[in-house]
Amino acid sequence: GSSPVLITNKKIMEEQLISFETAKLAKEKRFDLTKLGYKEENGEIIDTYSTTTQSLLQKWLREEHKIHIVIMPCIIPSNEVKYYIFTGKLKWDWAELFDTYEEALEVGLQEALKLVKF
Repeated sequence: GSSPVLITNKKIMEEQLISFETAKLAKEKRFDLTKLGYKEENGEIIDTYSTTTQSLLQKWLREEHKIHIVIMPCIIPSNEVKYYIFTGKLKWDWAELFDTYEEALEVGLQEALKLVKF
């Protein structure tokens, strides 16, 4: 199935699917990937892979492995809003700021998956 979609003020909001790299890590950690993602190169689909949404993977890490990922906004001197990762079991670094919440969450998911042990 497709991701939930919300249309508000003519802006389409969709759940963010995890990247191919994050999907590989999640599969290694025995997360059940349920959606179909696409690898693109020069605008053409070159491969497909199993994936999931960022929010579902974040929930799995929290509920099954007690790893909490928190993305925090901050205002930098130029008055832009940037985001940083603050997690319960990971260190955070002010030096690494992200332009979007989703970019920060993607990196946080990858780092959190590395902590999953069996």
